[in-house]
Amino acid sequence: MSKVKGSWTLDTAAGKTVEELAEMNGVDPAFVTMNATVTDDSFTMTSYTGSITYKIQVRGNGFECLDDSGNIIMSVEYKADNDTLNFKMASVSGGSEDDVMKRGTADLTAATANDENEGGSEEYYEEYSEE
Repeated sequence: MSKVKGSWTLDTAAGKTVEELAEMNGVDPAFVTMNATVTDDSFTMTSYTGSITYKIQVRGNGFECLDDSGNIIMSVEYKADNDTLNFKMASVSGGSEDDVMKRGTADLTAATANDENEGGSEEYYEEYSEE
């Protein structure tokens, strides 16, 4: 866990960069990105729309995110060769997509003042899939 703890930001979702996703949806990149913080016992994901924290269960090459009842919500794999976190997340079109996070954080402040009309993908990362 010492290699995994810290701050992470979305690198790709379904093989597309944050910039590509924003362009495809006609929104500011802040609307489609996400940051995460990993501690010894939790994984917190933060997006433009808010945040969610999961308790984690460490396993050999990463961790599993648990709900309040201890059920596995998703598995997160740490890949040492490229220093990334990899997991599957529910997509807006149904099914799931492979997401990759890299170290660091991104600015979640939208460049536009009109949030109500610019947020076509605001709910993009609110649902998480079971693996």
